[in-house]
Amino acid sequence: MTAYLHIGTPKTGTTSLQNFLIANENKVLNQAYIYPKSLRMANRHWALVDMVLELVQKEDILKKESVLSHIANERLLRTIENFKSESALHKDKKFIFSCEGIVWDFSTKKHVEILEKIMRE
Repeated sequence: MTAYLHIGTPKTGTTSLQNFLIANENKVLNQAYIYPKSLRMANRHWALVDMVLELVQKEDILKKESVLSHIANERLLRTIENFKSESALHKDKKFIFSCEGIVWDFSTKKHVEILEKIMRE
């Protein structure tokens, strides 16, 4: 999967970008891109942040082959399953993710490394 990740630094038009992608969802799909619904909370992919914030608490999580298998939160587990289904339906698309929570809540290199592992799974 090819994925583009917009981290939404403050005052860069993040909300406008997110609203545009949702308002033009079908046009975006027709251009071989998808702004996935399954990970969205409101207009942004906050579930990615929530996954990292849960996993960052776990010791040695970066040594694990699969970090997603260590998620315990039921809402996030459902979200992961929904995303797997959505990505299987759109495996020919390039994925666009956007969440300003990455800038707000990720304060260590470990946060970013966990997000990278999630994206690769």
